[in-house]
Amino acid sequence: MKLKMFVASVLILMCAGVARPQAKYPPETRNAALRYWMAFAEMQDPPVDKSTQSLLEKTAAGEAAWDEKKLGPILDSNDGAIRMMQRATKLPDCDWGLEYDKGPRASIAYAPRARVLARLNTLEGMREMANGNSQTAVHTWLAGIRFSEHLADGGSLIFALIAKSALLPDLRALTTEAKRGRLSDSQKRQISVPLNAMREDGFNWGAAWDSKNWEESNSLRN
Repeated sequence: MKLKMFVASVLILMCAGVARPQAKYPPETRNAALRYWMAFAEMQDPPVDKSTQSLLEKTAAGEAAWDEKKLGPILDSNDGAIRMMQRATKLPDCDWGLEYDKGPRASIAYAPRARVLARLNTLEGMREMANGNSQTAVHTWLAGIRFSEHLADGGSLIFALIAKSALLPDLRALTTEAKRGRLSDSQKRQISVPLNAMREDGFNWGAAWDSKNWEESNSLRN
């Protein structure tokens, strides 16, 4: 008798689970900037000692070899932020929500963190390459290129300059590895697609300059 009651209870619970409507979630955002903001929030404060900061900069610039012992823990502590940024680069739109009516007084508080996150991503690609994961390194640097494009989206000259500083290390890393013969023909083709789609001057500098002039004139009127 107790066994029958137990079986009946299990059947009731199973039926209840089947009958429960599936949870409906709101559609995921198409705006990469929202994810980038989340990535910035996940970032850990950079090391304060000058020797480590210098090593980070030199490695990202291709002037020093990858040092897993010194730099690996920094990337590990920022892994969540780096992965979130990389996923965000796959989204089609990027609206930073700038208050254009404030002209030069509009907040660009995210700019320093964007520069740091771009550098961390470049270093992540170098780490993958040092570990023999060339395909992952290529994907990482291509995500960095897309991030730089998003940084320049809809911004003024300062955003284009920040985007350039984020773009060049990734292009330099891809060029270096291609010259060393460490990239396959398939990987070179993957790289050529976004590079061929890129403007010859990298970004829309004309629009950025016009935006700068607009900001200055708007400041004068106010």
